[in-house]
Amino acid sequence: MRAFWRQPVPRWVCGGMSLAIVLLWGNAALSQYRGDMPGQPDTVRIQPRAPVSPDIERLQGLTQRLQPPNVVRPELVRGSDLMNAGKFEEALAILLPAWKSDPANDALASALKQAYRGIKDFRGVQSVLQVQLKSRPRELMFASELTETYWQLGLEDSATTVIKQMIATDPKDVDRHHMAAETYVRVGRYPEAIDVYRNARRTIGDSLIFSENLAQLFEARREYSAAVSEYFRWLAMRPDAKQTIQRRITNLVKMPEAVGGITSALKDIVKSSPRNEYGHRLYGDLLFESGSVDSAFAEYNRADQLSAQPGEHLLFGIERALETDQFAVARNHAMEFLKLYPKNPKTTRVNFGLARAELGLGHPDVAVTMLKELATQIPNGPERGQIEYEIGEVYRSHTSLMDSARTHFRVVAAMERATKRAAAMIRLGDLGVYFSDLAGADSSYHDALNARPSPEEAEEAGFRMAELLLFKGEYDSCAGALKALVGRYPRGLFVNDALELKVMITDSKDAMNWSLDRYSGGVYAMRRGWLDSASVLFGQLVSDSASKLAPQGQFEIAQIKALRAQPAEAVQDYRMLISRFGQSSLVPRAWAAIGALYEGPLNDRQQARTAYQTIVTEFRDSPLVEEARLHLQRMDVP
Repeated sequence: MRAFWRQPVPRWVCGGMSLAIVLLWGNAALSQYRGDMPGQPDTVRIQPRAPVSPDIERLQGLTQRLQPPNVVRPELVRGSDLMNAGKFEEALAILLPAWKSDPANDALASALKQAYRGIKDFRGVQSVLQVQLKSRPRELMFASELTETYWQLGLEDSATTVIKQMIATDPKDVDRHHMAAETYVRVGRYPEAIDVYRNARRTIGDSLIFSENLAQLFEARREYSAAVSEYFRWLAMRPDAKQTIQRRITNLVKMPEAVGGITSALKDIVKSSPRNEYGHRLYGDLLFESGSVDSAFAEYNRADQLSAQPGEHLLFGIERALETDQFAVARNHAMEFLKLYPKNPKTTRVNFGLARAELGLGHPDVAVTMLKELATQIPNGPERGQIEYEIGEVYRSHTSLMDSARTHFRVVAAMERATKRAAAMIRLGDLGVYFSDLAGADSSYHDALNARPSPEEAEEAGFRMAELLLFKGEYDSCAGALKALVGRYPRGLFVNDALELKVMITDSKDAMNWSLDRYSGGVYAMRRGWLDSASVLFGQLVSDSASKLAPQGQFEIAQIKALRAQPAEAVQDYRMLISRFGQSSLVPRAWAAIGALYEGPLNDRQQARTAYQTIVTEFRDSPLVEEARLHLQRMDVP
């Protein structure tokens, strides 16, 4: 597990809301949007469930719903076998007479329509659907299918007539409007679907209904201002959907093309409904992502003034600042939080954030002092174990006091109820490597696997055990362990590292293992803090033009320069990798590292922008593209 100052902070931190705050947000939104429908009751309607695609499975499911199960006729079995073999005309010859003799048999009707579609005979499909709809005129699915069939035949007027009849049968029936709109959606006719939903609001007399559907349609059409307005209507109707709505709007905020429309919508919402807590929160998120951090925190404070749990929005801003490495901002607002809300139950979490901010500002001694003081205020238990673990991580990652780190990790490992117990054992394994005790490291990793680890912790322990085999020169065993690890955790945090290392071993293994010996020796030296020795071994890889690990050696040399706080020299080494090994898969990572160094210690925004833009334009399939776009978006704000 990564330390708390490196671990991503959850994007949304307001999960466990009380009923009071949910009602407050809902009422605020209701007061805004009910205005266009005076006299309407504040009833909350559940959105109708969207229909599934019109395929044979859906139709067979429909059969079960419409009537009691039919006796399976032999013609149906034979026809299905023929269609599975692609013999639709032969199936048709069997199914059509059977259906004519038993037109109420929906299983036969569904199979017959499938056979007609198999030979592109949409007139045949039409004839079956007309019979079904005549026998059950209120059945929505038949009407929807017939509409689509008319479109396939190019009969626009007939399709429109069926849609109108579908609604006119019972204009107050929510499901009829929904099915009509979804019929348009299935064929990509979004404007018509939007018109259906809007007309339904007027007919039914509910200004909030279909808000989720409309939000998604507007989003698909890139009408972002309208989409955000509909998301707020959805919130007014369904306060319990708050987290889903928040996530969707936040995803839009990260899209540069959407920022203008979202800004306009949120400004209008905040202006027209100044007591809408949720509006202030999301407007703050937008401002934060756009780089206007001070204005963002002003909105978070306004949201907190309206909240049933004051401080939660400020806490989100603090953790978002930490996540984006804005440590001075995080520290200032963490201190503000502690002053404004000294009795808030989340003060421990804020103190953690404050310590992380001090660490990010280069003050590990201050961070340790703060964490130790916090530990004295908390009795033994899971939370105390968390603090002891973080103290150990500060010592391990930011000082040379490895004995002190080991002491704190041992404290956590001895606590049966500590949530970080397995993670502490993994760190003890890492320190075993540092102290050149590979047997002790292996024992600690095994202990972690027996300490009820989370899947992420179990995966990391497995990866570290595979690394031990690498350090011992047991390359075949290492590759086998990595293969098993990838099979066990195909979507894990270490899957890319495992695959990369396995490929390196497979591609570079030979009779002498010269390259692998130097690479494994360099990594082992780095784990022990011997950066000079690691640089020499990686340099030997780079000097051997025939070595397949030369690009990796160059990358590691640059990494070491960055670790030594030599950013300019690190950039030179990353650029050397790009120029010498332009086809290496490490090139996008090198550009990302260059961008981070220019954005951070070298403080050259133009060079950082160039590096990130290179990733976006030249490496479109790289998983680093999205992060590069976010950096570019933040830097575009003065």
